[in-house]
Amino acid sequence: MTYAAIDPKKTAVLFFDMLNTYHSNDEPVVQNCARLRSAADEAGMAVAFAMANHRPDGADAAMLYSDSNYAMIPWKDPEHEHIGMKRTMVAGSWEIEILDALKPSPQDYVIKKHRWNAFHATSLELSLRTAGIDTILLCGGSTHIGIASTAFGARDLDFNIVVVSDACDDGLEGSQDYWMTRVFPMMARVRTVDETIDMIKAGVAAS
Repeated sequence: MTYAAIDPKKTAVLFFDMLNTYHSNDEPVVQNCARLRSAADEAGMAVAFAMANHRPDGADAAMLYSDSNYAMIPWKDPEHEHIGMKRTMVAGSWEIEILDALKPSPQDYVIKKHRWNAFHATSLELSLRTAGIDTILLCGGSTHIGIASTAFGARDLDFNIVVVSDACDDGLEGSQDYWMTRVFPMMARVRTVDETIDMIKAGVAAS
């Protein structure tokens, strides 16, 4: 397929952490994801969800020191307050269920992950390779955490990437624009939902 088109048979939409704890169904970014999901379904494309899923005791979390939390607020007690101590994404809880607006279908891939990169120690790569997928439409959030980590992972595995800019979100001021204009264009195509849907339609027409 060409730079301006997406082959629906070789492309998957990957939604990252589109979960109840992070979003509500009526948010613009969720509605944009839903539009893309509809276009993907119409074109017969594969759809995958990467979702945080941890033990209640946090034993499978990354117990690593850091200077701040995800909002870049410094820890008051970094010896006892690091990220791994704050596990809330507990397996089986309502918080980690995928949003109703994007509810998975039986044929979708649901990837339970323990780290930021959706490829790390999961079945995602094997599932996509087996299905003949070589291109990923990446959506969700947060942009500077899971989207960035997964984009680097996909790039290092030689997947083509389309980062769907208005189907991703980031709570840090200035972060979304930085990643979409200064980092991702070096490793991916960055497109809006409308532009991505046009690429899907072009691929359908060419196939």
